[in-house]
Order: sequence, then structure tokens, then C-alpha cells
Amino acid sequence: MMMMKKTRLLSGLLCLISISTLADPPTPPPGKVWVLNELMSDEFGPEGPNLDVWNVYGHDRSWDRTSAFDPKVLGVEKEPGTDNYILTLNPIWYYEDEVWTHPSTGRTYQFSGAALDTKHRETYGYYEIRIRPSDFPFGSGVFMNSRGNPAIACDDRYASELDLIENMGYTGPGAGEFDSRGGFFNYVQHVNSHTKNIMTSDGSGNCILSDNPWQSAGADHYDLEDRHAFFTVGMWWKDEKTAHFYNNDRQFSTITPARDYNIPMVLILSMETYTTKKDDENNAGNPKPAEWMWDEEFRTKDQRAVKYDWVRAWKLVDIDANQINDTKDNLQAPSTTIDTYQGRNIEATLIYSVKANRKVVAKLLSPVGDELDRQEFNVTKGVRSLRTNLKVGDEVAVASNYKVRFEILDGTNVLVDDETLVNVQATTYTKQLSSDLYPTSLEPRQSSYQIPVEYETDEESTINIELKKPDGTSVGIFTADVDKGKGVSRVNVSLDPVLDAGDDYVLKTYMHRKGMDESDPMAVSIGDVNVDLTEGAWGDISINSTTSSINMDDTTVRVDYTYSALENGVLEISFIDPDGKIVATKRHIERYGERTLSRDIIWDKQDLTPSDDYKVTISYTYDDNLYPALKDTVYNISVLNDVTDISNFNSEEVNSLLSYPNPTNGEISLSLKNNSDRVLAVSLFDFSGSRVDLPYTLSEDNEIKCDLSVYSPGVYVIEVATDRKVYSFKVIRE
Repeated sequence: MMMMKKTRLLSGLLCLISISTLADPPTPPPGKVWVLNELMSDEFGPEGPNLDVWNVYGHDRSWDRTSAFDPKVLGVEKEPGTDNYILTLNPIWYYEDEVWTHPSTGRTYQFSGAALDTKHRETYGYYEIRIRPSDFPFGSGVFMNSRGNPAIACDDRYASELDLIENMGYTGPGAGEFDSRGGFFNYVQHVNSHTKNIMTSDGSGNCILSDNPWQSAGADHYDLEDRHAFFTVGMWWKDEKTAHFYNNDRQFSTITPARDYNIPMVLILSMETYTTKKDDENNAGNPKPAEWMWDEEFRTKDQRAVKYDWVRAWKLVDIDANQINDTKDNLQAPSTTIDTYQGRNIEATLIYSVKANRKVVAKLLSPVGDELDRQEFNVTKGVRSLRTNLKVGDEVAVASNYKVRFEILDGTNVLVDDETLVNVQATTYTKQLSSDLYPTSLEPRQSSYQIPVEYETDEESTINIELKKPDGTSVGIFTADVDKGKGVSRVNVSLDPVLDAGDDYVLKTYMHRKGMDESDPMAVSIGDVNVDLTEGAWGDISINSTTSSINMDDTTVRVDYTYSALENGVLEISFIDPDGKIVATKRHIERYGERTLSRDIIWDKQDLTPSDDYKVTISYTYDDNLYPALKDTVYNISVLNDVTDISNFNSEEVNSLLSYPNPTNGEISLSLKNNSDRVLAVSLFDFSGSRVDLPYTLSEDNEIKCDLSVYSPGVYVIEVATDRKVYSFKVIRE
């Protein structure tokens, strides 16, 4: 039975959940029922992926496929007007330095984005994911894979894969192309099966790569009706020879793998992009970092993101069909006893059957019978399972005689009931600290630092950080109180006087019970951690070059810059006039690391005042203002009067342009003979040398079309600026 989004309930709050409107997994075989496999399922709450379920990939887990995965790409957003949270995987900016080349194939892979896989491996079952497409090339993947399978037998040493969706939405170059699989980059749910690295015995007991190390079979696809909506992809991995695939509960494909798939696999979610063919200019799998692809105005963060509402895995469980069937109202309680902890939810699977529309109720009862929490579910005729979620508050005493009572009701009449004992135990937090988030360097001569410390504690405690100079003398001890639980505390290290640059300062961190000191016998500590006070430790930013001069009616300035940053942040570039007024600002979400990039600041047409005192400023502000902002400025940018001496124009380049017709009373076309030039701008000047607006269109083969019908008869000059040179051409308007 498909579950509703998990909801935490306050004590005594009645929650009525209708299940009849939700679709079920496929009809199970006789004597079986689908039960949620919580080891591979996640509803994605405000904390993001459940780390008890998932491994989050870093650069060290790219499985020889792409250059890098970055956990900072993962995000969480709240659905407006609801308590529903959605996991987002958002590709960050493409950087040419993040390239990896396969040593044997020579294929080049570039920045992938993000990935996570389940810690648990499973074989047969039903797997479904509610997902929203990314408008990004090769943007979205959901698949199962047996990489890392610890097989011993040679015949079992291979990597098997079942793709639930290998690609989704994309509207850039190559999006409309078709191959033998049909519309591979054209908004489809592409499903497939692969077997890689197949081994064989050489007859002498050695396990070697077979003559056919790659097998692929059963590729198919489903065209998405709504390219930007959430939908559910599903796969019933029925047995070693059969996998059924679904979209929004509609089966559209059945795959018989090329090789029996009987090896347990993990479930993987990924956002990736990489080269798929040699035509790099029109390659939907790995576009070049052109402005059309990465500019926020063309691809917003929301458009780039793959969004996951939930992931659910189901397994088949045996039932007694004589007792649990759709002609009987009956319950099969999860077990005789449930163990839980104070402050934790009771999540238990109930199997039931009803012969008509009914209500199923789950109640948490105290040892004296008081109702502490309650859930109600409207269910329809059939045999199904549901997952209950009842709150055990911190105020609940440790005891073994609580109960969960399950009931099937027809109106207010209880038809059948069952009870399960609940053993409430004390929370099992321990005291521990981690220095994984510590900085390795700090900026000298700062009045304060925020030092992040990961902790877990079973009671109210105090975290202490002592900062020592290289000679061992103490600068001071700085503290932060934390409540019972686990989390990250940022300890404020406030200094007066400030410290000069130097190597081998030391952070000593320890945690004790609140109200005690380091002598607390239950205190825990981290060994001395070295930290350097280094100039530029917060990072750096510099403008390498800018457009040095523009005309007074231009609308663009290009800025080339380099930055290095410790954390993600916001980069802002501004073009400012001599009076300090901001003409235009461009803001980007940027990520940590060192990058050299180019951006255009663009503004609506306005008459600028000619002057040599314009400037460009650039700043990088860290998320949460953890570190000081990085800034740089370039001065003396000139804005020129846009009246141009027509005598500067000549017909020297006339043979580089083909024009027709000329003279003209309307449309004119220009074609660059040098087709490799990249057209940057097309301008029109009247005979006095004044620039006038000229709307134009540009085709893929560099043909420029302009309409002169709105201009007065006379002689004009068309100027075509490319990345190689500027061409000018005289045209007569009749």
C-alpha cells in the first residue's frame, strides 16, 4: 500500500488519513502482501536525506564515471502551504578544471553534480520514486546497481544495473535528436538493463575479463506528458529474469535482462552530465560552458534542480490467505513487542484485510489505558499494509507496559482489534565530539572566529574550545551550552587583543556536563588540532579584466575574475556610475573552491553620462556570514559619446560579407564568410555617425537578418562585432 507522507503528531491529536485516493504497488501474487522496506525508503524531512538510509557521495565515490560528486549540491525545500519537504539535487556551475578522462576509452567526463545510494542492498521488490524533471542535459538518474558486490565466485563478479530513469527533461542543443532508443534527450523516462565487467574462468582457476564484458538488453522509454511536473517512476523487480517498469502507475515496459539479475543492488539517485559522443558543439550530454547554458536568466536554480518528493521500496511478505483476504475484516499486528526510546516515534507495519470501506485506527496507550497518540486511516476493500507513526514524548517514563492498539471500525463499531506491547527505553545518546568541520586556517588579526564542532550528548552539556599559541600559552577558553541530542555547535572565539599571523596554533576541545568542568569524569575531548593563522585564509577575489570603455548607449560590461572561497556563498558584480549610483548588478550563487570565470553585467538601455570614472565592484559573501566578505574594485572605466565619425567606416571588409538586397527598402541579410566567427553584436549608424537601434536575428550558420523598413531613406553603416574582429558594411535604404 502506498504510504502517505510521514507526519509527526502531537499527543492526543487525531489524524485522519485517506488511503483510498492513493495508488497501490502492483497486485501481489496470491498469499503475499506488499510491506514497506524502511531500510531503503525516505520521505525527506527538513534535515534532508536520512543518513541511516543513504550514503551521500563525495569526490571519492565517483565510481569511475564522472569527475566529481559534491554533497553540497544536495538541498531541501519546503513545499509552499504544506508540511511536505522535497530533496533537491542541483548542478552547480560547470568548471573546465573539473574534468576526468577514462584511462582506457579516452572518454572525457565533466562535473556531475550529486549522488546518493542506499546503505542496504536488496534484490526483488517494488521500487518507486516521486520525481520532478530537471531542465538540464542528462540531468536525472534513478537506478539500482550492484557495484561493490562482494562476490567470490568468478561467474558472479560483475556489475549489474537496472535503470528506472536514465534521463529526463532538457531543451538545449541536441534535445530533439533521436537514436535507436527513441528521443533519448527529449523528455523521456528511459529504462534499461546493463551487465558490466563480466568475468570468466581461464581454465586454470584464474578469473579474467570475458570476451563479452558488457551486455545490455531491454532498453525502452516512456514519453513524459508534462515535462515539468512531479511524477512517479516505478519498477517491479519480479525475479532474476523479469523487471516491469511504470510511470504514474501505468506499466509501459517489461525487461528481460541479458544476464540473470540475482545479485543484491543498492538504489541510487543522481544528477549527472557527461560526454556521450564526439560532436562537442551539439552534444546534449556535455555542453560547453556557453552563456545560454549557465546564465541564471536561461537556467534558474529551480529549472536546473532534480527534485525528489519521496523514495519507497516495498517487499513481499507471506500471509495466511485463509485468514487475511478481501472477504474478511482482519488484522495481523506487526509483532508481540515493539522497542522504542523516549522522544522517538513508533513506526510499525500493520497488515490488514477489509471486505468493504473501513477505518483503521492505531492508538498509543499508557500503562493505565490513557490515549497518548492516535492515527486513523480510511481504507478500501482489499489486503494491504500500512505504516503507523505514533509519538512517544520525552515526558513518557521508561517502562515496558505501554501498548499500541489496532482496530478496524465500521462507523463507530469495532469489528476486530489487536494489541502490541511497547517497551519504552531511555534514549541511547552518548557523549562524543568530532573535529571534521574544523578549519585548517584562520585569517589573522580578526576579533572573533566561529568554530563549528559536531557533538552528541545524552544530557545538557558545555562545549569548550581552548586556543593556544605555538609556544603552548593559552589565549583563552570559549564555551557554548548544548541540549541533549546531536548537532553542530558554532563556538564563538572572541579575541582582544587580536592575533598576528603564525603557524601551529592549537585548538583543544572538550565537553563536560553542564555546571561542571574539565575534571568531570564523564567529559570527552578531542586531541590537539593544529590551525594556522594565514593571510587570505578566508579566501580571495580579484578582477582580472573588464571592458575598458563602452558607448553611452551600450548595455553590457564583461568582467573576468578569479576567486577562492572556503564555503558556498553569493557573488555580486556591480557597474557603478561616477555618482555612486548602481547602473546594474548581477548576483550568482557560487560554490566553494578556486575558480576563474567571466560574467556579463547587462542592463536595460539608458543614456549614460560620458565619463572616465565608472567602476566595477565584485564581492563574495559567505553563506551565514561565517567569514568576512571578499571584495575587489576596478576604476577608470570609460563611457564614450556614441557619435562616431562615419569616415572611419570603409569597404575594406566588404568581401567578408554577402548582403542582399542592397539597396533595400526592407529586410537585408548578411552572411559571414568566416563561419567560425562568433557574432557578439550588430549595430547600425546613420550618415552622421550616430548609433541607432537595430533589431536583428541570428541563425546557427551566422546569417544575420535585419529589417530597415522603419528607417528613413539614406545611407547607413552596419557594424558586425565578432570575437575575432569588427566588420563594417555600407547599405542604402531606398
